[in-house]
Amino acid sequence: MNEKNSIILSKVEDYYQSYGKRAGELKKQGERIIGYICSFVPVEMITAAGCIPFRIRGDVHEPITKGDTLLETIVCPFIRSCFDLAVKGRYDFLSGVVIPHGCDSMTRSYSPWCYSLDLPYSHFINIPSVVKPSSFEFFREELKTYKKSLEDYVGREIPSEEIENAIKQHNSYRNKVKAIYDFRKSDPPMVSGVELIKVMTVGTSLPVKEACSLFDEVIGELTQRTDPPLKKGPRILIDGACLDNIELVKILEDTGANVVVDTVCNGTRDAFPLVEEDVDPMDALS
Repeated sequence: MNEKNSIILSKVEDYYQSYGKRAGELKKQGERIIGYICSFVPVEMITAAGCIPFRIRGDVHEPITKGDTLLETIVCPFIRSCFDLAVKGRYDFLSGVVIPHGCDSMTRSYSPWCYSLDLPYSHFINIPSVVKPSSFEFFREELKTYKKSLEDYVGREIPSEEIENAIKQHNSYRNKVKAIYDFRKSDPPMVSGVELIKVMTVGTSLPVKEACSLFDEVIGELTQRTDPPLKKGPRILIDGACLDNIELVKILEDTGANVVVDTVCNGTRDAFPLVEEDVDPMDALS
């Protein structure tokens, strides 16, 4: 089995090329889609509020034009690309946006996001820069403010039980990601780096339950695969920040390398750690 004759990977390809397609369909059905940038955003809270978290991504093939008339050009290219796509209408299905204190570019661009898009909901999450007991206390209070902002937006309280349920759903998502990554352990790997980037990117554009179902189908097809998609080659780890386009991985694999693991923020860095399920949900998220 290979990518060309794979029904489910063809579905992934469609969602990857038409990123946001499913979110647009759900918006028309009355769902509220909340865009976010960076893994620092606790997406469980968005799910618990009855909204759908949607990871905003850039596009290396789209020149940054309109965004540069509204946002300082000293901002990093990734944030500028995300913003440019948003103001051009690529993500016009969004009901709101959540931006964390991930870096200076994210922090200082929050205001332009708000006044340029004029969305019904927006929120900035302040993130601790060090990890120590006081950081957890601080972030727990930030999460309370975040929760209250979502409650005001949806017009109801978010019970702890719904946050606990959302944590379980997103932990299930992460466990399925790990299962897909396991197919990279063989030499050569049974899933290419390009295929995995597409699957991971698409997963962040879907409701968590739909993403889990898609991942189950992907795992099913990979389990049946008898021939690896790549030949043996140098086994590469990619380290960095956000990697939501296939181009870098494709360059490496086209030269004969096998990309078998990563520590990028929308890869193992975000998907491998689980949120505790046997403690207070706000403590667990913080």
